[in-house]
Amino acid sequence: MSESIQTSQTVRKVVGFYWIRYVWPVVAFFLVALTTPIWLPLALILRSYQKWLINSVKHLCKDATFMAPMDALWFQEIEENHCIINGCIWIDDVVDIESNKRFIEEKFAGTDKNGKLKYPKLRSIPKPVWHRMVWLPCQNFDINDHVKLYDGPKPTNEHELQTILGKLSSVPMKKNKPQWQCIFIEMEGEKKTVAILRFHHGIGDGVSIVRMLIRELDQTLPTTAGPTKKKFAARSHKILEVIYTVLTAPAQAFKLLSLPYDNHALHGPRLSGNKLVSWTPDFDLDLVKAMKNAAGMTVNDILMSCVASTFQTYFRRHTSKTPSQITASVPVDLRFNLNPDDLTLDNQFSVVFLPLPLDKKNRLTTLKETRNRMNSIKKSTEPLVNAWTSKYIMERLPTWLSRHLFDDTSDRACMVLSNVPGPQHALTINNQTIHRVVFWPPCRSTIGMAVSVHSYMGKVSMGFMVDKMIMSNPGLITSMFMQEFHALAKDLDVPVPE
Repeated sequence: MSESIQTSQTVRKVVGFYWIRYVWPVVAFFLVALTTPIWLPLALILRSYQKWLINSVKHLCKDATFMAPMDALWFQEIEENHCIINGCIWIDDVVDIESNKRFIEEKFAGTDKNGKLKYPKLRSIPKPVWHRMVWLPCQNFDINDHVKLYDGPKPTNEHELQTILGKLSSVPMKKNKPQWQCIFIEMEGEKKTVAILRFHHGIGDGVSIVRMLIRELDQTLPTTAGPTKKKFAARSHKILEVIYTVLTAPAQAFKLLSLPYDNHALHGPRLSGNKLVSWTPDFDLDLVKAMKNAAGMTVNDILMSCVASTFQTYFRRHTSKTPSQITASVPVDLRFNLNPDDLTLDNQFSVVFLPLPLDKKNRLTTLKETRNRMNSIKKSTEPLVNAWTSKYIMERLPTWLSRHLFDDTSDRACMVLSNVPGPQHALTINNQTIHRVVFWPPCRSTIGMAVSVHSYMGKVSMGFMVDKMIMSNPGLITSMFMQEFHALAKDLDVPVPE
């Protein structure tokens, strides 16, 4: 009897796999094809609406630059969640604020050898015009509006510093100014300065901002060769990938619409807009690599499974009910050319929804299941379909409708989970060495938690930002993460340095 039940379960799994992977995409594609007489006229009307809108905006604002759809998406924000990337850098010295103002103005807001602005968005103001976002040149740019010395009491320890950074991260940008800031905070009684770098997500994503920082703050950056020509085989593979993506797009869209909403203790309470931040001590990237080698997995598999185990522990200790999984909104970079000479501040990424398992018996099982779920997303067309859909919606639909669609989609996750690798050698700011970096991605709609993983100078850190209505002590998460990380290393028989 048990053998027949096991055989039946195996058959159901196999049938389910082939249905989801092969049959359902074909069925969904033909369903969409059959409804072409319905949606095609609507698509043509929306295309005409877009052209009319563009011409109207050009007539009203002749000096405006149209904002790319994926940039404009991030200006659809609410008062409780401003879409600002907050990063923190540590400098082992006091700083000359006036000298740093001149340095940062030259590097970020200055011109290149041809007299053109290196990063026009850093000297432009975002403005909505007839349901379209545009960039307008800032006629009265003043570096004093963007680079400042924190004028409050100097922090005496890490806890006070985290309190200050949480408050600064909660403050929106001034709407009539370019959307970035650098605020220096001097530590009391120490020759140490911390700077918080703030860039609105509409300016660019984490990868493009990190690339900009590397190019402007790396004194050892070698001259790079131009981009290499891609071989025919690579182009052919790309064409096949696009065809496969088009064929599976309807099924992927249906899957996205059918995702359940995350409802649990960490997603649901009304947000306050007041952010709290924390971070882990730096740990060795070599240790993470040793763990991934022992497990036969990737660095990302190790770190993401530690995040899953962390929240499993948190739910079991601090809530009455532990969900079987929680969903994370994970950015996926879509760039194919990372030549520094072609650097542009922009948003070229997609978002995928990663269900993190919270119901496994031990860390190794959690690691395996997390890896399987991540691999499933990597093999799917979810990133490309989500990116194409987002771009189309932003280009064609009016703001009130696109905002509702994106907010509804975002609400299916309870956190943003971002992993941005940094340089493995030291950067400098105005000839002063940056020895540590932490960042926090922004949240959208009702999402109240952001988790970041960042590597720099051979070290890794995990940052955590949360709305105070969700959690009052973010240090619980970062301390649990380190406990789970070390415990996983022990389970993998990887020695942890003292």
